[in-house]
Amino acid sequence: DLAVLIDACRWDMAIDSTLAEECFGTPTKVWSVGSNSASWLRRTFNHATKQQLSSTTYVTANPFSETEVPSAVTMDEVWRYGYSEALGTTPPRSVTDRAICHARENTPDRLLVHYMQPHLPPAYEKDGEEFGELGVREWKTENPWSAVQSGKVEKEAVLRAYKKNLDYIVEELDLLLENVEAPRSIITSDHGHAIGEDGEWGHGNFISLVPSVRYVPRWETKATDTGNHSPDTYSQRGSTTREKQL
Repeated sequence: DLAVLIDACRWDMAIDSTLAEECFGTPTKVWSVGSNSASWLRRTFNHATKQQLSSTTYVTANPFSETEVPSAVTMDEVWRYGYSEALGTTPPRSVTDRAICHARENTPDRLLVHYMQPHLPPAYEKDGEEFGELGVREWKTENPWSAVQSGKVEKEAVLRAYKKNLDYIVEELDLLLENVEAPRSIITSDHGHAIGEDGEWGHGNFISLVPSVRYVPRWETKATDTGNHSPDTYSQRGSTTREKQL
């Protein structure tokens, strides 16, 4: 009924998160069909039937929806209007609010909700503050993984921000699961992330077989709409582009 994607979540980080364990239990370890968001979306939707596509609503903060999702799918591309210039990402609350609205108003057979976190940059910083613990102001100015490789930033500082971003999205998922009616629900990720294994950093087709990029967590749970949250409304006028975000 409900599938939630938390972007770029490593299997080992999911296991190490005490908060995730408390909220969802112990995940199973699965091999993702993709090594990045584009390949995951393409391989997932290309194997779906016409009936499955037409009965799916996809609420997403990931801009690869623009090129990789068939038109038969009902899409709410939150990244087009919910993107924060100050954070350099789409904060999770707008995704949660829109998913709750679709679940309550449209009751789709299949609801797929795609958050950008724990993928960096951090979403937990307030507008205008320093960029997390990385010592760089703008995500566009310095990719933190490149900064680690060049010695400008300590690896542990980036990992702390990554883990904090994971706990941040876990807290958000608690709110989602309390406001959507979905007896059959899963939480998983589109891909993981390399942090130096075999000298590789990041994720993508160029390191598609690195285990840390392909192994992701999968939790099986359920969602019950308690009605304890009233979602905000959002102007859905597109104000950003995929190229600008990527």
